[in-house]
Amino acid sequence: MPALRAPLSLLALALSTACATAASRDQIISVDSSPRGALITRTADGAELGTTPVLLSQPRAGTQDYTLRFSDGATRHLVTTCEARTAFLIADAIPGLPLLVLPPPLNVVGFVAVSATLGAIDTAGGAVFDCPAAVVAKHPSLTGNVVTSDDVIADIEFAALPVLVVEACPRFLVVPPIATSELASQQLTAAAADELLKLSDCATVVDAAEAMAVFGRKKITWQRALVPERFTREHAHEIAFKTKATHFVQLEPVADGARLRLVDVHSLQPAAGPSLTPKDIVTSSERDLFRELLLYGVGLVPDTFVWNAAAKFFPFQSTSGEQIVQQGFTNPLLASAINFQLYHLDNPEAHGTWDYALTIGPNLLFLLNGSRMVLQDDDGARRVLTLNVIQAIVPISPRATFFTPAGLTAVWVGAGPALIVDWDDPDTKVDWRLTAFVHGGISHDVFLTRTVFVGVSAHANRSLWPHVLRDGVRLDWFLQAQVNLGISFPDFTYDVADWL
Repeated sequence: MPALRAPLSLLALALSTACATAASRDQIISVDSSPRGALITRTADGAELGTTPVLLSQPRAGTQDYTLRFSDGATRHLVTTCEARTAFLIADAIPGLPLLVLPPPLNVVGFVAVSATLGAIDTAGGAVFDCPAAVVAKHPSLTGNVVTSDDVIADIEFAALPVLVVEACPRFLVVPPIATSELASQQLTAAAADELLKLSDCATVVDAAEAMAVFGRKKITWQRALVPERFTREHAHEIAFKTKATHFVQLEPVADGARLRLVDVHSLQPAAGPSLTPKDIVTSSERDLFRELLLYGVGLVPDTFVWNAAAKFFPFQSTSGEQIVQQGFTNPLLASAINFQLYHLDNPEAHGTWDYALTIGPNLLFLLNGSRMVLQDDDGARRVLTLNVIQAIVPISPRATFFTPAGLTAVWVGAGPALIVDWDDPDTKVDWRLTAFVHGGISHDVFLTRTVFVGVSAHANRSLWPHVLRDGVRLDWFLQAQVNLGISFPDFTYDVADWL
C-alpha cells in the first residue's frame, strides 16, 4: 500500500485540476425569435448583439438578461439562467475517493476537503453550470414566451421536408458529401455551391477547404457521413460560430445526382433545397489512391505523448537455486521521469457526448527501471544484485474507446517487438536482446483543454521469450498502475492532409 500512495496522491491532484477546468467558462447559445429579425441587446449595458437568430458566447455562471426589439417596435425580455449540474458536483467527489485508503480520520477529512474544494472551485468558475443551448423568444402578441429547440438534427424523410424560406443573406456550409474519392467529394461540393448561390442575391458559401477542415476535426469526411444522432447542438454551434454559417447543407445521393437538405443552424430543422445533376465527376485517380494510402498511414502515426507516474510490479524469479529474499526499486525519481508512451488518440472533439471508436495502431512504451535484489543460497550466504533495465516496446494494439461526459475510457490489447537493454551495478556489463511482447491495458482520461489531459491507467506486459535472463534471475512479465499526464496533437492528420 505505501508504494501506491504517491501515485494515488498524484491522481487526486490531477483529477482535481481536471474537474476544475474541463468545462469552458463560456457556452455558445442560440438566441432566436418568432418572428425572426428582432434586434437583440444586452439589457445591462444596452450593447447591440445582432439580430435574431444569432449565436452568442455566454458566461456559464449567473443569469443573462437580453432585450429583443421586433420590427414593429414591440419588445420582449429574455432571461437565460444557467443551472447547476448535479452530475458534475458528483464527479467532483470522485478524485477524493483514493484518499479513503488512508487511515481514519485522515481518510474522511481528506475526502471531504478535496470534494468540497473542487465543488467550490467549479461553482466559482462557472464550470458546474449549464446554460440553455437554444432559446426562442416569441412576439408579445403570440402565446407564451420562451421555447427551447431540439438537441439533434431532425430526421425527416426528404419528401416530407418543407421548402426552404430564404431569410436575409444565408451563409451555407456544405458538409463533405460521401463519394468514391476525395476529389469527387470536392467536385460535388463545388456543384452544390453553384446551386446554393442561386437561392439569394446575397447568399454566400463557406470555402470548401475551411468546411473540410472544421468537419474533419469532427471525423466527418468524404468517407464518413454526418450521423445526426451523434452530431449534437453543441457541435453545430461550435462549427457555425467559427464559420458564421446559417445553414448546414447535406447532399443526399439519388440515381442521377443529388438533392440538397438544408439544416437551419439554430432550429436544427431541415428543409428541401435544390437538386443537382453534376457532370464530369471524377470517381478516382491514381493520385487519389496514393493520397488515401498516405493519409491512412498518417492516421496510424502516434500523435499523443503521455508521461506516466507509475507503481510497478516486477516478479523476478531465481534460476540459480537461490531464493530472492528481498526486492526493491532503485532510482525511483529517474525511473518515473523516463516512463512514457506514444500512441494515436481519437480526440473527443470528434465524437458525441456518448460515443465509441475502434482504432488500431502502434503504441510505443519506453521505460527505465532499476531493481535491487537480495538472493540467498541454501547455506544462508547472501549476495546483492542490482539491475537496470531499459525497455522499448512497440505493440500494434487494437483499441476500443468509449466517450462519456466524465471522460474517455479505452481498452486495448496487442502484440509487437521490443528491445531490452539491461546492465548490472557496479560491473556495468550490458546485455541486449530483441523479443516480442503481448501488451494490454485499460485507461480513463479527462481532457483539461483541447490538447492536454490527465488520467489513470493500468497495463500488463508479457514477453514471449525471457524479458530479462542473467545473473541467476529471470523476468517474463510485469504490471504497471499509473497516473497519466498527456498532450495530444489532434490537428496532425489534418495538417498533413492539407500539405498533401
